[in-house]
Formats: sequence, structure tokens, C-alpha cells
Amino acid sequence: MLKRKILILIPLLLILYILVDTWLQAMGVIGEQFAPAVRHYLALILFVPLVWYFWKDIKRCIVYTGIYLVLTTFQLIAITPYTVTSNWVGIASLKIPLPPTNGWMLLILLLYSILHFDVLTNYYLDYKEEKEKKKTQQ
Repeated sequence: MLKRKILILIPLLLILYILVDTWLQAMGVIGEQFAPAVRHYLALILFVPLVWYFWKDIKRCIVYTGIYLVLTTFQLIAITPYTVTSNWVGIASLKIPLPPTNGWMLLILLLYSILHFDVLTNYYLDYKEEKEKKKTQQ
């Protein structure tokens, strides 16, 4: 259990660092001041349950951290000051647009996925096993 807490602490501390940096910029303490959008407020509000679940239920914390990172990667919530990044894939002269993504959050999501692949796989298998037990009992 302690190993899981340490492993989930790595992405949580990275998120916390970026959130603090972003809000210090929003207040004008460091860097260029900017006006936070609704997505910045949502990111701050949704971070609070992650911290709470870290202390109360590590399983939910691991799952919700993954969901939080997916939301930040695809910019549904924003934890970085500047949120516009558009990408595209080019095949010859044809450009196929991709949804806007945040590259730094994608890297943190990748780190999270590498650190917690076995745990998430076990959670999924436990879920499927529970589902099968319920089917056979009915």
C-alpha cells in the first residue's frame, strides 16, 4: 500500500506544482499575469477530491487521477496558463486536424500510465470478475 501511495504521489505532486505555478501567474506574483478561464477554476476545484481520496481511498485516487489527467490533456480543464495547442497530421498535402491537446499533460499522463499500468489492469480484471459473479448469481 505504501508503494502505491508513493507512485500516485509522483503525478499528484507534478499536478500540484503546475497548479500552484499557474495560479501564482494568474495573481501576478510571478511571470505575466493572465485572466483565468472557467477551465482553470474547474481544474482547481476537481483537484481537491484527488487529495482527499489520496488519504481516504487510494484505489479511487488512482482512477480519478487518470481521469483528471485525460481531462487536462484534452483541455476540458486547464492547469497551465496557456491552453491553445492545435495539432494536425499530414499525409502528403492533406492535413487532418486533431483535437487540441496539451503536450506537457500528455507526458504526465504517459508517466502515470507507465507507473500504474499493472494496478489499473488489476482493477479492471477485478471489475470484470465481479460482473461475471453477479451474472452467475442471478
